[in-house]
Amino acid sequence: YKQFDSERPFGVELEVSNTVPKDFLWEVVSDYSHRTALVSEWSQTHNNRYWHIKTDSTCGPMGKDDFGYEIASYKASGVGDMLHIAGIAGKLGANGVQVNDNCGLHVHADISDFTPSQVGVALACWCKCENFLFSCVPQRRYFSSYCNPLRRTRSLDHQRHYRAKEFWDLFCPLNLSVFENPERRVCLNVMNYATGLVRKKWTRKTLELRLPEGTLAPRQVRNWIRFFVHFVDTCKGKPMPENIASLDLAGSMNFLGLGHGDEFNIYSLGLHETRKWLLERCVDYSGGQWGDDARRMLDSISKPDFRPAETI
Repeated sequence: YKQFDSERPFGVELEVSNTVPKDFLWEVVSDYSHRTALVSEWSQTHNNRYWHIKTDSTCGPMGKDDFGYEIASYKASGVGDMLHIAGIAGKLGANGVQVNDNCGLHVHADISDFTPSQVGVALACWCKCENFLFSCVPQRRYFSSYCNPLRRTRSLDHQRHYRAKEFWDLFCPLNLSVFENPERRVCLNVMNYATGLVRKKWTRKTLELRLPEGTLAPRQVRNWIRFFVHFVDTCKGKPMPENIASLDLAGSMNFLGLGHGDEFNIYSLGLHETRKWLLERCVDYSGGQWGDDARRMLDSISKPDFRPAETI
């Protein structure tokens, strides 16, 4: 039996269009959240207990230098915060806030408890599933310069058995600058973790998911959070894969902690929703074999007839 009961800290960045002013975003967040909100120009936040609404030069309707806004959540953890942040996204959308094709949804998961070798394992697991995961998002994300596939950024031997630390060394960024740094613009970004290894007072050792398109739909936001935090937790105790060759759909679901592998798992209603949600996205955004396989797997998943303690 598997349920999502992780207390791993996380944060969410909602990128939105410039159809409303920042002060309006502040009003909506302040009206519906139990946390305060701060408005500023762009700046980084560490361990913040508040929402941070800031200007973002990359997510306006016209792209680079046509500003939009980023709404960064407080440092969160657990199911309650996951649902609250998704609910605030929904309130923003219901009050006329919009996203555009240049917006993304970013989720940071705290990995300060990971060694570099464990991060190497997580990166290798991601690489094995990356083709499937890009089949679950709009095609524009594959071609976006802000969430490049990991496999496209390095010359890799997909059949080689890499050591975990060796794989970390391959992907550890050399450029740690905050602005205009292409090494940050990958679908799974390790920049904050790498910075924390160099700067001992750095308090933001996170792994950042940059794959998803911009959205304010509560179901999308909560499932991206649950998917990613669950993936990070799943990778924590995994051994290094034998190789980084791409997996099919069933193999990818296993590596993501949402399959059955060599055993049959009963999933709580929350993880059951995330499994179906991911497969549905594959059907919606992918044609050919990926979509066909996802549709067949969806047909084989029955609705749970139980209601465990964790239902979301």
